[in-house]
Amino acid sequence: MSTRPKTKKFLSLVDIQFVIPAYQRNYEWDYEQCHQLIQDIIKVGTSTDPQFHFIGSIVYIQEDVFTTDDIKELVVIDGQQRITTIILIYIALCAVGKELDNFELVDRIRDRYLINKYADKEGRLKLKPSDNNDKALSYLIQLDFDFDFEGNSRLLENFKFVQKFVTKENYEIIENGLNKLSFVEIILEKGIDNPQKIFESLNSTGKNLSEGDLIRNYIFMNMNIGDQNRVYKIWSLIENSCIQNDLNESRSKHIEFIRDYITLKSGDVPKKQRLKTYESFKELFKWTTTDNMENTVEDLKKYAVYYDKIINPYKEPDLEIRTQLRYLLKLDKVIAIPFVLQVYDDYKNKIINKIEFIEVLETIQSFLWRRFLCGRQSSFIVALLAKLRNEINIKDYVPSLQKALLSKLEKNTPVFPSNNEVRNILKIKNIYKGQTRNVNYLLERLENFDNEEPVLIDNNPKITIEHIFPVNPAKGWEQSLNKKDFNLLKNKYLHTLGNLTLSGNNGKLGNRFFLDKRDLQSEGKECGYKYSRLWLNKHLASLEKWDVEEVDKRFDLLFERFLQIWKLPTVDSQIKEHITFEETNILKLGDPTGKKIDYVLFKGKKQSIKNLTNLYTFVLRLALEDGKERDFKKSLLERFSIHSDDKKLKNALFIKDGYYAEAKINSRTKLFRIKEVVKMLGITDEISVKYSLN
Repeated sequence: MSTRPKTKKFLSLVDIQFVIPAYQRNYEWDYEQCHQLIQDIIKVGTSTDPQFHFIGSIVYIQEDVFTTDDIKELVVIDGQQRITTIILIYIALCAVGKELDNFELVDRIRDRYLINKYADKEGRLKLKPSDNNDKALSYLIQLDFDFDFEGNSRLLENFKFVQKFVTKENYEIIENGLNKLSFVEIILEKGIDNPQKIFESLNSTGKNLSEGDLIRNYIFMNMNIGDQNRVYKIWSLIENSCIQNDLNESRSKHIEFIRDYITLKSGDVPKKQRLKTYESFKELFKWTTTDNMENTVEDLKKYAVYYDKIINPYKEPDLEIRTQLRYLLKLDKVIAIPFVLQVYDDYKNKIINKIEFIEVLETIQSFLWRRFLCGRQSSFIVALLAKLRNEINIKDYVPSLQKALLSKLEKNTPVFPSNNEVRNILKIKNIYKGQTRNVNYLLERLENFDNEEPVLIDNNPKITIEHIFPVNPAKGWEQSLNKKDFNLLKNKYLHTLGNLTLSGNNGKLGNRFFLDKRDLQSEGKECGYKYSRLWLNKHLASLEKWDVEEVDKRFDLLFERFLQIWKLPTVDSQIKEHITFEETNILKLGDPTGKKIDYVLFKGKKQSIKNLTNLYTFVLRLALEDGKERDFKKSLLERFSIHSDDKKLKNALFIKDGYYAEAKINSRTKLFRIKEVVKMLGITDEISVKYSLN
């Protein structure tokens, strides 16, 4: 590290290229930050004080590779925003020089700070940004603005901004100010310094990086440039798959996907406090080799494809599956996504067929929707859903899922609300004064059940929610009803399911009396309930009155349909537990919590292993015996926190040859690590486990 070198000297180094790695977040300084830097440069450029102006730190790794023209690459870890903006200011100076026919100024600045004069195309730019910024920078350095740049880049926007402040009158002041800039230079030695820890430290104050930025940097920072560029193509597909597209906006759900992926893989849900997802990712996916991390990124990509369809159902080509995904999205129950991701994978791998997949989606909707209507808390369910896939018997997929849900208790009450519980609550529940998407979801599904010509409700301004007994009833209502019914309709049943329907003529129906609403014709058009094509209004077409008795009857009719849509599963209690009590391949082994092992089959021979800890020791011992090559052994020790000093562990578990592992980890984590070691060893087809019946 050197303290406060001159920025001009640093940028004018010969045969050097400042490389912004593909994984770094884009150049994103806004006008305010550019304006502050320009004002600082003008201030120090005007001053006669010889003191330098400090602009912060620049951290880079000096690569051991060169381009074909012996151009040395400095990989910028921190300082991209400042370096890029300073380069833009130098280009603005060149533009002024060209305008003044001062070609000495143009050549001096361009050859010193902007290009490697004698390099080929690949190494010519002094600064090598990523993606479209690379093309934008080449365009700007040509100083030919007679043709438009094809594409979008923040570089272009900020160049136009800084150009306003670099003029024929003050360009000498600007250049003098640039000459007085200084910074702290931090050079990281490849293979010795830990760039990720330094990066985290540098970004612990000031404008925080997002957790997505930190995770991306963690994955790529230890790779060489070639591997970064290759693996980043996969990573960019992941980020693009995590953009949720609504009618009015698109928003990134990238970090939410990472949280769901961690939950899917570990069975534990990362907390939502800042950096918890990042820390959980680092703990679960320890950086050992580029190949290991590339495999993790490939696996992320696979699940990101499913995630894209979950948050953007229109991308699922199958109509029936797409419909169920859309319904699930309307429920907005993100706690179910890790589970649905795994089921999606089972469907794609033909473990279940389309009918079973749809039935799973319907079961989860019924479970979550019933709980919502009954006001049940979701905190207990987060952990339950995270581990639910482990309780499924793949030979009886849907029944075993339903059995698992029906068997769970919450404070001695079944977690899956019964028909009677839902009925008693829904009959008097105010479902209107809540989130619009919830009541739309309820009415849309009731309307479109078994309908070959479904009615679009979402984002359809022509169809809105209609109160049969109005919020502000006309006089005819009070005159036709006894006082008790009028007060009950107004104060108890007004916003309940029995009194709500859908209509394309809500404005015309308004506060009218019921019979008027039923028979209404307006401007020659049939607007009343009796003319409606909606199923929800067919019952209303034949009624002569609307009172509490009719509300109750209509609720019964709707609830009968409700039970056909959001079913309470009925499963055979004699489902065979094939996964639990038969020999099972190690990778398909379900939740080990509370289970004992009968035996382990390894290469066709039974091993006397009776619990998960013994199995953990067994596979780690195999790994140490097989890991004679230094790199493999080092990877094993780092990834699974294996030490030769037992004092470094809370509860040391002896493996062999003086090596110890941490024993105090939960059974799910042990099983996860066992599966990872088995995959590392390439023996996934050679080891099976049989749980004990007792």
